[in-house]
Amino acid sequence: MRSRTTDENPRCKNAGGTSCERCVERSADGKHADGRSLCRSCARHSQATCSSPLTDYSAIQRDILWILADEGASKGVSISDSLGSYYRSEVTASRVYSNLNKLVGKDIVTKRSSGRDNEYELTTAGRHALNRRRDWLESRVDGQ
Repeated sequence: MRSRTTDENPRCKNAGGTSCERCVERSADGKHADGRSLCRSCARHSQATCSSPLTDYSAIQRDILWILADEGASKGVSISDSLGSYYRSEVTASRVYSNLNKLVGKDIVTKRSSGRDNEYELTTAGRHALNRRRDWLESRVDGQ
């Protein structure tokens, strides 16, 4: 077992490694819901993923996230069909998979092998980012 530095959260499954999704449970004061301070990994992930309501994502990337939120875990073909239906034109597989890979790289979508195909699913951080985006959009519509 690797030793942890004092500023890492011992309850964080990924402390010192890849980003953990627990940062989305933090309160405004920068703590996990259980009251513990964020570890370095959580803090980095919090700043990178949770700080904006998807402002640096393309329209198709945001649309993919909305589809995953609505349909749950989905294969790329299903996502492509949903996008094509919404855009009323065919969306190429390379465009869909290229954007899915970017979302996986940003840790807001997970990819797992499902037989011959891959299945994609929104992470907790992705769901949190969509909720922030929805709140922002609703505040614009409501004129706040």
